[in-house]
Amino acid sequence: MSETLEQQAVEAGIDLGYHDINGTYHATKPEVLESIVAVLDKSKADSDGLYLNTMVAHENGEESLQMPSEFHGAEAVVLIDEADECQSLTLYPGDNDTLWIKLPRLACGYYTLSAETGGKCRLIRLIVAPESVYQPKLLANGGRMNGLTMHLYSLRSERNWGIGDFTDLLNLMKYAAEKKLDFVGINPLHALFTSKPAFASPYSPSSREWLNPIYLDIEKVGAFTYNEQLKNWLAQPKIRQRIAALRVTETVTYTAVWTCKRDALQMAFNAFEQDTCEAAANERAAFEAFVLEKGKALQGFGLFEALDQYYSRSGQVGWQSWPSEFHQPDGEAVEKFARSHEREIRFYMWLQWLCAEQLQEVNQAAVEYGVKLGIYGDLAVGVARGSADTWLHRQDYCMDVSVGAPPDPLGPTGQNWNLPPLNPSMLKHTGYEKFAHLLRENMRLYGVLRIDHVMALCRLWWVLNNKTADFGAYVHYDAEVTFAILALESQRNRCVIIGEDLGTVPDQARYLLNRYQVFSYKVRCRKTLRCLHHRLRKISLQDLKRRIAVQTAVRLHSVIEINKAAQLLSPVFRTVKQLFLMPHLHQGADNPFRLTVGLRTGNPGKLLTNPVLITGYTESMVGRAFIFRTVVGVNALNQVWAGI
Repeated sequence: MSETLEQQAVEAGIDLGYHDINGTYHATKPEVLESIVAVLDKSKADSDGLYLNTMVAHENGEESLQMPSEFHGAEAVVLIDEADECQSLTLYPGDNDTLWIKLPRLACGYYTLSAETGGKCRLIRLIVAPESVYQPKLLANGGRMNGLTMHLYSLRSERNWGIGDFTDLLNLMKYAAEKKLDFVGINPLHALFTSKPAFASPYSPSSREWLNPIYLDIEKVGAFTYNEQLKNWLAQPKIRQRIAALRVTETVTYTAVWTCKRDALQMAFNAFEQDTCEAAANERAAFEAFVLEKGKALQGFGLFEALDQYYSRSGQVGWQSWPSEFHQPDGEAVEKFARSHEREIRFYMWLQWLCAEQLQEVNQAAVEYGVKLGIYGDLAVGVARGSADTWLHRQDYCMDVSVGAPPDPLGPTGQNWNLPPLNPSMLKHTGYEKFAHLLRENMRLYGVLRIDHVMALCRLWWVLNNKTADFGAYVHYDAEVTFAILALESQRNRCVIIGEDLGTVPDQARYLLNRYQVFSYKVRCRKTLRCLHHRLRKISLQDLKRRIAVQTAVRLHSVIEINKAAQLLSPVFRTVKQLFLMPHLHQGADNPFRLTVGLRTGNPGKLLTNPVLITGYTESMVGRAFIFRTVVGVNALNQVWAGI
């Protein structure tokens, strides 16, 4: 490997190698370095953004910042806040021909540093960070909070259409309040691909800024309350039978569920557009306000969705399978399509308004019921290669590589997630606005937000396209900036942050997680299965009757016979593959266990004898907890063991 290539890689933020979990050093392959250097060089050429750089200061810090060489010759630097109020700062020289400014005491927020040199206006984005991410008073004072987690798509109720929906989540919030829980955790709700409903992974979304309409409660859509024709359609026996059939399947039949929901939604949209009653008029006014608020971003997403219905190919996902004339959002063919399909585009925009309205009802219910933190949401680490986000914002992504994980003992060739990474150069020169907007759009929805693979704020394992993950290297982002924005947006949105930090965590990421007091997401082996089983065997059946709450997902609040549940416990312990104990805020407590068993179908015996994987949860939970998940799919057993 040449010294020139190594120097180029280091300057570009590419690691020359890494240490695995055993401490063994692995040098990055020269062909990998060469390829990623080329990708980053290309991205620099494409990222002629607004700002020379993005920098960080701290609230009331009165810090000194070194200015870039482009500020030489400027008479002063103007500091501009978010209200466009300005103040002049004096440039002063430092060692080795450097230039510096002294910042006044600043409130946290977004600022711009501006200087006139050589007839040009030079700009720097300045992030003034708070001391920490948002901390509720109870947690900040050493308290602990307790909650439950589940996959929304796996919930079954007597009224849903074969998949958990926003009303099920609302009802679960009421249940959480009755059990004095502080949050309800769910899977990512990111928008997927409505043209390919079977492509159902919430961690390979089409957009991390919009929501998945498959979770809509159709019967709560306004048109079904004010339009008699729709009411009659829904009451037809054949329609009720079609819906009931979706609820009895062993797994979620995504294509059938979405086809049924889409048919109903299209009829509801017609009524929404055409009905002359006051309720419909009020809805149209509310929707227009939503469209005005979301602007071009919503229009662009609706356009993507409409195009994808027409041009998505079998076996492929997203815009890369479309005819080439539709690959550029501002192309002539796309503009012509948009003009001739305005109503279809509006339909997909309307779906996003419905999602926002129904999810807001869940949040309002959490407040009314007293669930302190409300929804515990999940932010995926990236988007699919053919996603709406990459189509609309191509320049923000490096499309020639994927992110993943390096080889380790569990995966000798590593992991390639086939998700294109954000472009670090574009982030730098656009003030990390894409990243800030992404956090903002998610934090406004949730009381708690889990950041999947939080190490991505520091570095990501980039893999060459069409290669296995061992053809990869770590590429760094400006972690000082990303964590500062995380803390700022967390405080502004009053959103608790949990960083999923499983795996190899670089020292810089660990330091910043601690510095900004981000809650950790830990899995730690602390007890053997025999120890746990021995403890439970000492509990009498009478005690089990008192302490075990058995809940079916067929009827969210029904209870099956306790004796039968107790008899079914032993197969669980015989079939468990792994056992982990979650660490908690106050270590060392040796409290008795309370057991909650959640059963998802009407055949608990079958479910309980399936192989079970026990995974950990988060340190913000009360005491100790286990999350049990079977490895057999969505109609699986969920069990939460929580320390009192």
